[in-house]
Amino acid sequence: MLVLIGGFIASFYSFQHNVTMKMTRRSLDNFNEIFNGQLVNDARMMGATIDTLLHNEIISAALQAQDRELLLNQTSSLFNELNSTHKITHLYFTGPDRRIILRAHKPDIFGDEVKRFTTLKAEQTGLQSSGIELGPLGTLTLRVVVPFYQDNRLLGFVELGEEIESIIDKLHETIGIEIYVFLQKKLLNRHDFEIGMQMVNREINWDRFPSLILIDQTLNIFPDFLADFLSSQDDFPLSFANEVTLNRRSYRVGMVPINDVGSIPVGKMFVLNDITGQKIFFNKAISYITILSGLICAVMFFLFFVVTDKLEKKIYKKNKELWANEERFRTIFEQSPVSIQIMAPDGVTIQVNRAWENLWGITLSDLAGYNLFEDKQLEKYGVLPRVKNAFAGSTTFIPALQYDVAETLGIGAKRWVQTQIYPIFDENGRIINVVLLHEDITDRKNAEDELTRLNDTLDLRIKERTKELEAANQDLHATILEKQLTEIALKRSVELSDTIFNAIYDSICLIDADDFTIVDCNNKFKELHGNVNIIGNKCHKVTHNRDTPCVVPYDICPLQETVATGLPSTAEHIHFSPVDGKKSYFEITTSPLKDNKGKVVRVVRLSRDITVHKEIEVELRRARDEAESANIAKSMFLANMSHEIRTPMNAILGMNRLVLDTSVSEVQKNYLLTVQQASEALLSLINDILDFSKIEAGQMELEERPFDLDRLFNAILSTMEVKAQEKGLDLSYELPERMHTKLIGDELRLRQIFINLIGNAIKFTETGMVKFGVEILSENHKEMALRFTVTDTGIGIAEKFTNSIFDSFTQADSSVTRRYGGTGLGLAICKRLSALLGGEMWVESEKDKGSSFFLTAAFLKDHAEGFLDEHKMKNPLPASPSNLEVLLVEDNKVNLDLARIVLENKGHKVFTAANGLEALEILTMKGFDVVLMDIQMPAMDGITATTIIRRCENESNPQAREYPELIRRLSARIYNSHVLIVAMTAHAMNGDRERCLEAGMDDYISKPFVPEEVFSLLDRIKRQGW
Repeated sequence: MLVLIGGFIASFYSFQHNVTMKMTRRSLDNFNEIFNGQLVNDARMMGATIDTLLHNEIISAALQAQDRELLLNQTSSLFNELNSTHKITHLYFTGPDRRIILRAHKPDIFGDEVKRFTTLKAEQTGLQSSGIELGPLGTLTLRVVVPFYQDNRLLGFVELGEEIESIIDKLHETIGIEIYVFLQKKLLNRHDFEIGMQMVNREINWDRFPSLILIDQTLNIFPDFLADFLSSQDDFPLSFANEVTLNRRSYRVGMVPINDVGSIPVGKMFVLNDITGQKIFFNKAISYITILSGLICAVMFFLFFVVTDKLEKKIYKKNKELWANEERFRTIFEQSPVSIQIMAPDGVTIQVNRAWENLWGITLSDLAGYNLFEDKQLEKYGVLPRVKNAFAGSTTFIPALQYDVAETLGIGAKRWVQTQIYPIFDENGRIINVVLLHEDITDRKNAEDELTRLNDTLDLRIKERTKELEAANQDLHATILEKQLTEIALKRSVELSDTIFNAIYDSICLIDADDFTIVDCNNKFKELHGNVNIIGNKCHKVTHNRDTPCVVPYDICPLQETVATGLPSTAEHIHFSPVDGKKSYFEITTSPLKDNKGKVVRVVRLSRDITVHKEIEVELRRARDEAESANIAKSMFLANMSHEIRTPMNAILGMNRLVLDTSVSEVQKNYLLTVQQASEALLSLINDILDFSKIEAGQMELEERPFDLDRLFNAILSTMEVKAQEKGLDLSYELPERMHTKLIGDELRLRQIFINLIGNAIKFTETGMVKFGVEILSENHKEMALRFTVTDTGIGIAEKFTNSIFDSFTQADSSVTRRYGGTGLGLAICKRLSALLGGEMWVESEKDKGSSFFLTAAFLKDHAEGFLDEHKMKNPLPASPSNLEVLLVEDNKVNLDLARIVLENKGHKVFTAANGLEALEILTMKGFDVVLMDIQMPAMDGITATTIIRRCENESNPQAREYPELIRRLSARIYNSHVLIVAMTAHAMNGDRERCLEAGMDDYISKPFVPEEVFSLLDRIKRQGW
């Protein structure tokens, strides 16, 4: 007995020890699967969160526009909530070039390029990419990257990240295993790693172990045996059988490798499974067995041989029932005539039956990569929100939808279906699957389409049958038999027609063409008009609640039009529900049914609800009107602001130049030069803002006119040479030998680009030279492609800024702005102007050695002789032999005096007028070499005055309601001649120059005008007799 008891105790000890070992080994073996499962679950959660962000119209629009501020405003609170609730530590918005637009967790850092594996994989595949990645500072992060497409165009990426410490904490709390996380030191830079650990206030001992470094642990103490083990070797054949004791608790130890998203081993996790409770229970069991060995031995034998046998039989029976039920479900599922589709909550199909495959002509494998929530057809038909409701927990019914599988997957059938969607919940009320039951209604829809055809031919068939019966009167038996067969076929046809007739969604009625009585209608028509007194009543009474028919042409009545013309007719109708008075819009279509003589006997009236379509039309019309009003208001505001700012600025700059030309002290001269420079800087800023506004609004238009590139370069050199000489710089330009310099294009915009680039080059160059030029890329007889260059020996630009300097309000760094000033708009405007010219602009630069800006553009060649203006006079008035007689028309006295003084100082004789009306009076008495005409003036503006002058030049006796005597006298003096008129205005918005030229003006000068430009214009007039 003692031997038996001893053997029993030993067997029980061995059995319980093996059971404990197996349970522990199984738990530790499952840890890797649990860890990977946690990664998958967290990645799915983050992927769903990103999908939610991208379905937000404001966030998707901000990402498309790369609007950092709007993205930050829209996502900062959400990120804080994700961080506190789900321990999400990273949120990135990245452009299609993989450059970061916004780090929601570090908003101040952006613009750098992302080269991580997950982002590159998402860019390559166009799908969501996720996995663990090792950061340069020693952080292990689970990253999920989703590319954002719109119209098959990549607009950017959204990325969420969760530190591995959060995942380890979840596993520790969920399954109670202690975990130590190590990284491979060979993959880390010690300096960067230690900096990263200092940033998160972690104490790290780099030299403690030869190949690994500890980054996280769930237990406060570090086991001595593990420290000794890691310090002695690089390989880790540690098995799960190792048992250790820490703080009087027993653990079994195992090791799990950590691989990153690219399957590269980056670290190891040592897991300690707490078996203290098992050991206590095991030791107590041994004690009880020892004390009650005899009784326990007997009971154990009984339980082992009897109870265990019954238990195994019960388990076998239950398993057998479970297998039978599963086989029964599988058989029902596969053999069911109903098309069944089972989907996961994320929209991925996981199982379909044979009826489903037969319905659509595809198999489950063909759905690889398909996601219900990304189905463009469902979105196009507007049923996607209803489908999503089912996935949110609501049973949903979709009555009729024509779905083409081939349009989405490239293969499969096109069917009409009605679908019932049921969510399936687990015991906790969470949705685990969604079941879609599809009923094929294609035949029913086809039958509905046949309704009109059946109605058209119904009367004809009856008459044909009747004739056949009359012709067969000689054989009574045959006649009776044929009549019975005909009645049966007719009854079946009518029954089929009635079924189809009442199944149609649109409301339909059949109307007698003689008295407009409703002879039949479907159920939808009855529902629409209240289900009361319809059959046998008049159409106008039922549909319009009126006792008399519609009166044509005062009423639009498609019914009467169809009766009168014998043709189908369509009209819109407003309907008020007899039940609740709700207003709806319907499209009414009437089709004739004619007898064999072509007379209309019946009319089919079909009503289709277009209320939603009408509401969308009204909303779109309102939005368009608001946008147009806002655009007009903006243009008027900018034009007025330009005029109000440039008018006093003209006086400031002009008077300041006049004072500089007088005898002033050196100190006073310096003061005046400062005023001059500040005013010119302010004017340049105004010009930049106006140009930028025009470009952003899409109002900037190019003017294709002949110009001479050599003459343009020479004019630019003359304009910028003074600034260059002030800084002691050498300014020059180069043209290729024998180059055809007469071109057709927008000389003004090309000049604007060069003035801006050369001005920047002079500003940022202290010593050396600034050079500009052009080289020919290609040419033929009609056109040539050119590459322009502006090179300097200035401060240069760091490589990381060579792209961003073309962004709006951007300079290389803040120190440049403090030292040299500027708004950061100049290069942005140049970049956009180069695009308007059909070319591109870029920069090549080296810090402290200088920069070269390049611009490409194509121009037509001008083979005309000379460049005289197209407004050449029929009989030009003779120019003075030396100085000119000028009529100056200006309503602002300060500007008038300024222009008069400037012109008289040059020896020109100046006559003045305060408005256009005074100018006309003066022109009736005297001729002038040129008229300098302001645009915006009281009494009569410059445009009106110019129009009258041009009319008087072309008509000998013009008729006019206003100022008829003045216009008659003016025509008598200037008829068949040409008065030179140059616009002189403070307006600078898009279209001002074109408006002046269309009115008949010969040229255009913006205020504040530069005296040199005015003198250049007058010199050209003297030389050309123009």
